[in-house]
Amino acid sequence: MNLDDQADQDQALTVPCPFPPHGCAQPAGAPCVRVSDGQPLDRAPAHIARLKAAGVVHAPLDPRELARAHERTPRR
Repeated sequence: MNLDDQADQDQALTVPCPFPPHGCAQPAGAPCVRVSDGQPLDRAPAHIARLKAAGVVHAPLDPRELARAHERTPRR
């Protein structure tokens, strides 16, 4: 986990994670886990819903990073 991820996780731990399907229902202070097997997340500092609830905001660095195709602007 890089320093940005660690800072995001620290901020996310200040709020509880939402219940499935958007989160794992872990209480504030406990790291997020995969709902399927209870193991810690390995590719994200927390579930996106928890990051949003904690106020973690990152601007996309590139339009291609946006999740929905209709939000992308064509390359010129």
